[in-house]
Amino acid sequence: MPFYGFKVDAIYVAGKALDIPAEVWDAKSGGMILDSGNTLTVLTAPAYKAVVTALSRHLDGVPKVSFPPFEHCYNWTAQLPGAPEIIPKLAVQFAGSVRLEPPAKSYVIDVKPGVKCIWVQEGEWPGVSVIGNIMQQEHLWEFDLKNMQIRFKESNCTR
Repeated sequence: MPFYGFKVDAIYVAGKALDIPAEVWDAKSGGMILDSGNTLTVLTAPAYKAVVTALSRHLDGVPKVSFPPFEHCYNWTAQLPGAPEIIPKLAVQFAGSVRLEPPAKSYVIDVKPGVKCIWVQEGEWPGVSVIGNIMQQEHLWEFDLKNMQIRFKESNCTR
């Protein structure tokens, strides 16, 4: 197959499992693939809405700004008193207890000085969700073609 698909059990934001229907992750409906050639992470509509709603809820105190094509962007230099200092942790739970916990800079990205955007796009439903290469950063990935397995571990080449 030209793509690396895998089973997702759940997506978490700030430690809470999001309410995403199980069929979103079913390969018959679309599932999820890993694509190192795609920059952005694209989630089908049900997953996208759940992730963006959860992340946005934690960023409520930060003023929103327009930065098309992204819908959820924030003026980080104009934070209100009590606004969040830390972006909530996002985690993708794969089948078999494996969890991808990308750094916050992989899903809330500096798009220009003082402006951060939720760097996930909405895909069609039914359809395939894609973990793009920005979400893969700071991890080493191994593609075992013979055994049809994907392995990864956290790594930072700058350390």
